[in-house]
Amino acid sequence: MAAKFTPLAMRGGILLSPGFVPAFGWSHRSIVTVHDLMYLHEPTSDPLRMHYFARVVISLLERCRLVLTVSDYSACEIQAVLGPKGPEVVNVGNGIDPQLLELTADPATDIPQVLFVGGDKKNKNLPTALRAVARAQQTQQFDFVVVGEVADSIVQSAPSRTRFLGHVPDEELGLLYAQSSALLMPSLGEGFGLPALESMVAGTPVIFGARGALPDVVGELGWPVDPTDVEEISSAIVVALDQPIEISLAERVGLVDGHRWEDVAARAHNAVVAAL
Repeated sequence: MAAKFTPLAMRGGILLSPGFVPAFGWSHRSIVTVHDLMYLHEPTSDPLRMHYFARVVISLLERCRLVLTVSDYSACEIQAVLGPKGPEVVNVGNGIDPQLLELTADPATDIPQVLFVGGDKKNKNLPTALRAVARAQQTQQFDFVVVGEVADSIVQSAPSRTRFLGHVPDEELGLLYAQSSALLMPSLGEGFGLPALESMVAGTPVIFGARGALPDVVGELGWPVDPTDVEEISSAIVVALDQPIEISLAERVGLVDGHRWEDVAARAHNAVVAAL
């Protein structure tokens, strides 16, 4: 990759990458985007990824011109890892599709629906979510809908009234948000947590893991839980169905106004210009 940019490097150019790994041999002239540092941590990573990220990627990031990220939480964590001699880290925020405001969907059935978005990625914590759902279904009747790729072994052991949809188009996902009573997101870590924001803009509150950036993203529009505590997550599902949080149109509009893509682009542009 570095060879492709050699002519540009000789002219003193800068490589702006939306990815988090700078080009080898070019890191000192790279501006990169890092959403989070989950690859550094158990249990959201594995030993091989942790070793590569800690020994290779971090050393490259330390020599970058600038690091862009998506939340105050990620900015603080990245800056702490890179240290005072590392590059500046700028939170440019994240954007949302304002069309989610237009969704007004009736429930798909008379039975409430709880939604999960993210598949079986380690940080999404799906196995724990399924155990909590099975416990909550002992006292509450509801469907559990899972969006994202999931291993067959997990599907086969899922509780009753669970539907696995795999990947769905954005339009269908928006309707799923709007049709659901709650989004279940007991993540072990998130650099931002876009499904939580999308869900709230669609009018659906969030049961969320009280770690990473999610407490800042969700605020009072959901129920924080210990993502390792099955009983606490199960209880939060029951509360969400029995005592729902109503998200007003004004609150939904406010979320969109705070996460417009044009504002994200402007902050990124200003940070890049300042780094040149």
